[in-house]
Amino acid sequence: RRATFIVLDERQELIVQEAEGFASSLRDYTQKLYNAWCSHASTCSDKLLSVPLMVRGKGTERLKLVLNFSVPLLTLFQELTFFAKLGFAAPARVNELYSRQEELRHLREHVLLVVRDYNSIIELLSVDERLLFRERIRFLDRKIQPGLGS
Repeated sequence: RRATFIVLDERQELIVQEAEGFASSLRDYTQKLYNAWCSHASTCSDKLLSVPLMVRGKGTERLKLVLNFSVPLLTLFQELTFFAKLGFAAPARVNELYSRQEELRHLREHVLLVVRDYNSIIELLSVDERLLFRERIRFLDRKIQPGLGS
């Protein structure tokens, strides 16, 4: 939109044309990125929920738990937010996941609490105490097993 009461000379007219061309190429590039994102997001959205919530640590930390919540899922939510701000609609499957974002955030926080509590228990116990409380630790391990991956 232009103000009709402002008269532009030739140089200013050229600058306006260049700015419009740049804005057009930016819109085209954004559309291209959005199309690529849509095809990728639709195919990978189901896989993102199949990641185990917790895993055992590696090496010397193998007795501890590590939160394994899907980082690409969080990235997908961020990207969806940015594309929505640009006026793009989300694919149906991604939108369905996004509608559960708050529920998944609560789940992540609760799993993080379990991981922290479990790790603090393990850290507080000496090797001898771990042997003494072996049955209780196994009981805890059985309780967290459904959310534990390899």
